Amino acid sequence: MHIGAKGGATDEIRIEAGKTTNIHLSRTGKDIPENFTGIKVPDLSEIVKNVPERLGIANVDVKADDEFITVETGRTFSLYCDYEVIAPLAFGSGLKLEYSTDFTGWNETFNSEDGDSYEIRNADVTFDFVNMIPLGFGITASAIDNNKNVIPGIKVNVSGSVSSGSIDKPVRTPMTLNLKASSEDMRHLDGIRLTLKASGADDGHLGICLNKNQGIRLENMKLNLKGSFTTEL
Repeated sequence: MHIGAKGGATDEIRIEAGKTTNIHLSRTGKDIPENFTGIKVPDLSEIVKNVPERLGIANVDVKADDEFITVETGRTFSLYCDYEVIAPLAFGSGLKLEYSTDFTGWNETFNSEDGDSYEIRNADVTFDFVNMIPLGFGITASAIDNNKNVIPGIKVNVSGSVSSGSIDKPVRTPMTLNLKASSEDMRHLDGIRLTLKASGADDGHLGICLNKNQGIRLENMKLNLKGSFTTEL
């Protein structure tokens, strides 16, 4: 994406002679800092919709005023340009977000080394999902083994839905994951993989910049096993 591509060039920007010219390009053309020339570029946010590898300024069409000037020989003249990019993050209507995270280290629970034999066919994972961002989430979960591979034989049902929140009013949602499988499949279980999906912000939060302290938290995670075990006395 290039600002000015397909005939959408900005308004002319005038560079004054013999002094520093401060230019402020923005999507809205509002809230221009003092001593800056404001240039409105409605599609400016398009260049960071997908986080770019780099940003730069190129293909600048320059023309000089038609006027008489005096140039002194033996002097050095210089021109330089420096710029800063400020891109506050805000969710838009076209947002699509998918994020996965693993919780592991459970395998020893199902494979005791002290002579006990467990027959686990059912387990519940409970936790509180604390949401401080203006997105509701759909959640899916998969059981994974020690190699972080999904175990097809373990069925995971998710109870609970996550509503949008804010930093002032976090939304706390109790969640339950129910795992069902044969005892043999359960012996391979080492954890779960949670996948969060969201698309679009609600109307009340479109275009509002996010605070760096906003995010999500999973709290009070517990594993409840249902089954039987045999122990040597």
